This record gives sequence, C-alpha cells and structure tokens, in this order.
Amino acid sequence: MRAAWSIAVSIPVITAGLLCMGCGSAARDGALRRYEERVKQLESDDVHGRIELGHFCRRNQLLDFAEHMAREANALAPTNRDANALLQVVTGPQAEAKQRREQIRFEAHSHGIAAVVAGLVAMTAALGNWHWFMGHPDARPVVKSLGRSGARVWYCALGLGLIVLGLFLIHRGVR
Repeated sequence: MRAAWSIAVSIPVITAGLLCMGCGSAARDGALRRYEERVKQLESDDVHGRIELGHFCRRNQLLDFAEHMAREANALAPTNRDANALLQVVTGPQAEAKQRREQIRFEAHSHGIAAVVAGLVAMTAALGNWHWFMGHPDARPVVKSLGRSGARVWYCALGLGLIVLGLFLIHRGVR
C-alpha cells in the first residue's frame, strides 16, 4: 500500500517538474526557429530585411542576433539611418543593462525551477514516507531530533516552502 501511494504521488510530481522546466524556453525556441528561417530567405544585399529581422530579434530578446543583423545592415549601407539607429539601440549602454536584466531573469527562472523540483521531491518523500530519503545521512539528524513523524512534517513544510520560493522566482524570471 505504501509503495502504491508513493508511486501515485511521485508520477504527477515528477511530470509537473519536467513540464515546468520547459516553461520559459518554448517561446524563445520558436523565435529562434523563425529567425533561422528568415535568415535563409534574405538576399545578400537586403538591408531592409536585415533591419526588420534585427527588430524582430530585439523584440524577442535575441539580442546577439539583433546586433549581428544591425552590423550586417550597417556594413551593407553605412549611411542608412534605420541601420545606424538599430545598431545604436542594440549596442548602447541601455542594451547592455537590459541584457544583464535578462540574464538575471533567466537565472531566477532556472533557480526557481530547481527550487520547485527540490520542494516536490522533499514533499513527496515526506508524504510517501520514503525510507531511503529519511535514512540518508543528511536527514538522520532531523529524524533523530524530531522523530520519524516530526521529520515528515518538517520535510513537508520545507518542501512547501521551496515550492513557494521557486514559484516566486519563476514568476520573477518570466516578467
């Protein structure tokens, strides 16, 4: 009975964790695929197409690709105001600050996913009364001081706290 309960709780928990891991990257992957398709369609002297693609990349947080398109457009037409404006936008100090903010958001999102997964494992181990988890050398002091039932409550509360923290970080990273 205990094994069935453990499996019944583990499968949805692991599935939810795996689904959550891909949350932020699906949109970026789609934008990257569209970028790659559009690059293949560019003519060798298409300045306007490169500028449009650069703006597309900037809107979709593909800043390195936006800079690459702006530099190519600028190399093809050094006097083009739109190419120069795009290059200035994607390489200026504001762009660097924005890129740093995006990096921080990505890190917050990644740490959030890790916290949610760790919280789900801790909570599932506590609810499923996993012997291998409670018998681990790192968990033994908690089990010894609180007893098995107290350790289960502790790990359930710890798991819930990690899940809440992880969801907060994921929310912060997605904004």
